[in-house]
Amino acid sequence: GSSLAWIATRVRLPFARVLGILPVMTLFLPALLKDTSWIQLFSPRTGLVNLGLMQLFGWSAPPFNVFSLTGMIAHAGLSLAPIAYLMLLGPMSSLDRALEEASFASGASLWRTVFHVTLPAVMPGIISAFALISIIVACSFETPIIIGLPGGISTYMSTIYKSMSGGASPNFSMASAQAVIYLAMIGVLLAWYLWATRREAKYALIANRGGSSGRIDVGGWRYVLAGFVVLYWIASFGAFLLIAVLISLIPFYTVTGGNPFQNFNLDNYRAVFADGAVSAVWGSITLALVVSIVAVVVALLLAMVSLRTKWRLRRLADAAGTVPIGIPPLVFSVALLITVLSVPGLKLLYNSWAPMILASV
Repeated sequence: GSSLAWIATRVRLPFARVLGILPVMTLFLPALLKDTSWIQLFSPRTGLVNLGLMQLFGWSAPPFNVFSLTGMIAHAGLSLAPIAYLMLLGPMSSLDRALEEASFASGASLWRTVFHVTLPAVMPGIISAFALISIIVACSFETPIIIGLPGGISTYMSTIYKSMSGGASPNFSMASAQAVIYLAMIGVLLAWYLWATRREAKYALIANRGGSSGRIDVGGWRYVLAGFVVLYWIASFGAFLLIAVLISLIPFYTVTGGNPFQNFNLDNYRAVFADGAVSAVWGSITLALVVSIVAVVVALLLAMVSLRTKWRLRRLADAAGTVPIGIPPLVFSVALLITVLSVPGLKLLYNSWAPMILASV
């Protein structure tokens, strides 16, 4: 994510506007679609990439195994890099070009300037991105269940899921105990994040009013860096979208009967619309609009209190906006469900939009 942000903001590239948009496109794909597409590409038995390489080079064993810790890490890294990219776009683009020019004038090379001038200047953004992505990975649910469990890999979220779904009835007591222990561990990371961002004054820079934010001319390297951005887009978005579209056009997916893409039709799309997908789409759009408006307003108020006031306890607003990130959606949803069903007066909210909106915000 840091590399993509540096390329998009600090380097003079061909088609810079287009290349700046490519890294965020993977956020348009839902996690469930990316997980299933990752399996269809890199499954050791039916993955198209594995089967293609084995046929091409005559290998007897598949080179990739998605159902492994390495496969989960690669998939999560590709999916979450855009978060770091978005968080670092602002700091990278506002960095004064004069700092890098002074480094070049002192005889430093391009890469020494990057590692000794550019990255240290945006270190608060890097720390924030690191902490946020660590928490998101620890809270993730789909990937550990869909990819981890078939490979025998347990994460804390999959352990809580087993407590809630295993046996004749959900064991909410065990799941709650596991969640409390998890929250205590995440609390350490959150405390470190809040402590690290409090020391942001040490990264302050004094710049003149005519500071320049121009781009660096890296010569022939610009084509290599542009190719890196395109390669990331293919690996994180293009391949997933292509395989999802292709598989949606066949009756069923199998590789034992030869070419799985020899019979295309629109039967699956007809079935989707016959099942009332239009109303479900409108429901999702409504939920997304309401939640995004409320969440942005709440975040704006918290940010104003934290950064634009002199209130002695203003750091509490920063903590209030950060702590919910450490609560897994699975744990939060179960806790909210129990709260709605057990607290008198809140049962009226059951079977309504209110719990979903509250949980998402």
